[in-house]
Amino acid sequence: MTGSPRLRAGVLWVDVADERVGYDEEAGRLHLLSPVGAAVAALLEQGRSTDEVVDELVVASGRSHADVGAAVSQVLRSLADEGLLADPAEDR
Repeated sequence: MTGSPRLRAGVLWVDVADERVGYDEEAGRLHLLSPVGAAVAALLEQGRSTDEVVDELVVASGRSHADVGAAVSQVLRSLADEGLLADPAEDR
């Protein structure tokens, strides 16, 4: 995934230790993000693009760009699969 994905409105997020819990009011579901997922979500909320998220996590973790890129892509796929990302058309 590329671009600047955004978390969908209507999900209430709470940070718990190094994880993040979200309550999707519309679906009545809870979501638990791993530490990596929580870091990605926090950077998305700050308006970072996918490339910026990867770059910041490479610096923070000391891991390779390829490893971090793969982890970020997996998190974004999971967020999309769960309906937690905003529709890009909403930004227009």
